[in-house]
This record gives sequence, structure tokens and C-alpha cells, in this order.
Amino acid sequence: MVLYFTGTGNSHATAMQLQYRLGGKLINITNCVWNSVFSFDVADDEPVGIVCPVYYGGLPSIVNEFIEKLTFNKKPCYIYGVLTMGGRVFGAKEVFVQRMKNAGHRVSAVWDIKMPANFAILYEPTNEEKAEIILDEADDRLCEIISLIEKRAENKNEDASLLAESEEKYKIYEESRKTADFYTIDTCVSCGICAGRCPVKAIELIDGTPTWIKDTCVFCMSCVRCNAIQYGDKMVGRYRYRHPIYRKKKKKEESNSCH
Repeated sequence: MVLYFTGTGNSHATAMQLQYRLGGKLINITNCVWNSVFSFDVADDEPVGIVCPVYYGGLPSIVNEFIEKLTFNKKPCYIYGVLTMGGRVFGAKEVFVQRMKNAGHRVSAVWDIKMPANFAILYEPTNEEKAEIILDEADDRLCEIISLIEKRAENKNEDASLLAESEEKYKIYEESRKTADFYTIDTCVSCGICAGRCPVKAIELIDGTPTWIKDTCVFCMSCVRCNAIQYGDKMVGRYRYRHPIYRKKKKKEESNSCH
């Protein structure tokens, strides 16, 4: 079983590879939260993986909510995490272990994978050319991780100083993920896709215009894959990253073989 949350596709693509190699179900955490599904059945020898991006040294708010309510029909034999990140991981692995522990689950191992950066509100996302190089390296890294999972490898992520550092950085995330500065420009065609993508349903199409109806969101950058959506003046003219699996009208190559 592989549970995942994604905004621009990095964690989705990673979860797909894990499920392809390790088997089990591929489960979208967003759909689970929408439908209040937090309990899962696991087989005796089935590993359980959680894949999500790193936000400000911690986990996306929706993932925190999901973990708090997560239960299984029996204690999983092996729980692991894979965290994708565009910058630094800080103490996100420690945060993941701690949050799972608080919910009553023991994590055997957690790894991070460097992926193209996507946080257009703060910086220029990774362009397509550089992203190809990073994604190739990420594929190699993921193959190593899959091999370790197959061996039921364990690792320790218990650095208290890193955990404290992440907790401080995460306060910025909690304070800054406001929706007031989101708006659309004239190129918006009222398709409503942004509203359909939003994991916390913070967007509604009102009189044909995407409108942010909640004060805060996840800051997952899913909606800003569309160039018609802006955030103050911070994203004007910036490239909008999305993983190749989310790019329209481009052939999706098979990349399910590790070497």
C-alpha cells in the first residue's frame, strides 16, 4: 500500500513507481480526506508507505491531518516514508517519525528525494531542462530506496536539533499560507480545473471566476500550474513547474524499470 499527497506531481510520480515495484494499492490522501477515509486493511506481510513533499521543513497541513486520524485493521509489518523536496529537507524526516509516533504508528525508515522545485510564490521554479537532470537523478535514488524497502531496511531519524529547527521553520508555513493574494488574470477561461484540483476545496468557481473562499490553503502549488493564476506580484513571468506526468499533450514514457 502506498499513500501519497501531491501538488505538482513529484510525489505522485514517486508513489506510482513504488506501487509498481512493490505492489499493493495506490491511494490518494486528498481523496481520503475528502471522503473521510482514514482506516485501511493491511495484509500480514504488506509494507505501508507514505509519500509527500516537504513544506518548510515539515509536512503539508493536509498530511498532518491525515496522519492524526490514520488507523489500520492490524499493526503493519513495515511502515516507511518517502519525502520529496525541492530545497532542503531540514528535520522533515524527524517530523514525519514523530507525527506517526504520536498517532500510534512505528516508522521503520524514512528517506528523502531531491526533486525539481515548484514553490513559485517564493522563488523561480526549476525549469524544464534542469528538471530533466534532477528527475533522472531522482529515479536512481528511488531505485536505491526501493531496494532497501524490499530488504525491510531500517534507519534512525531522531536528531532533536533538526526536529526543533523544523518546528521553528514550520511556524512560517502556518502563518503565511494565506489565500488573500491569489487572483486570476484575463487569460482565465473559467474551466474550473483549479477548483477541482484544490486538496482543501479552498477555490470555488463563482460567476465563472475562480474565487478563494477559505482564508488558508495547503500552499501545494497545484492551482498555479495554470498561468492565469497569480499571487500578488510574486509569480508574474515565472515558470510554472509540473511533473512530466502532468504535462498535457506530451507522450508519457515508461520509466518503471530500475537499474
